[in-house]
Amino acid sequence: MLRAARFLCSSEAWNSLLPNSGNNNNGATEELVASEAHTGNKFSWVPPAGMIACIVSLFLCWEQRDAAQMPGAAGSIAAVAPGALFADKAVRLNGYQVGANGPVTVAALLCGALFLIPVSTRNRSALQIAQGLCGIVLLMAPLHYISNAGLHLYTGTGLATLGAAAMLFGVLERWRSTQ
Repeated sequence: MLRAARFLCSSEAWNSLLPNSGNNNNGATEELVASEAHTGNKFSWVPPAGMIACIVSLFLCWEQRDAAQMPGAAGSIAAVAPGALFADKAVRLNGYQVGANGPVTVAALLCGALFLIPVSTRNRSALQIAQGLCGIVLLMAPLHYISNAGLHLYTGTGLATLGAAAMLFGVLERWRSTQ
């Protein structure tokens, strides 16, 4: 039993599972193992963090409106929140209430999923275009709401902007590392 455990922990056991692991490999197995051991870079955590930040930002404040601007009976908020005690105050709306959930969710998930596809010479340009467009959509959505709000930075738009910047950083880092 101890001999079997030592064999499994040795490099010979794992090298025997790799292709071209016979006697005629001439060091190819070691090169393959070395190239597969370092497939990611030190910034590989940034795009998933950006994707999560973009999705979480939809639950935070994206816009603030006066109660008179809200739809309802004669401009009151009573139709939106019956019995509310804050009818004269401003109402904060999250990303779902302002309609930013569609583009941000789709672009964040698509851009994050495209990071799972390995880059080859055949799909390099298509991945660059798709990830670049997703990153631009992710960046433009919160900037649109920031400009509509009179350049007020709310928590949701701020987090979405940071998440989009992280996704774009990951896209640029991936393009740079595959050249």
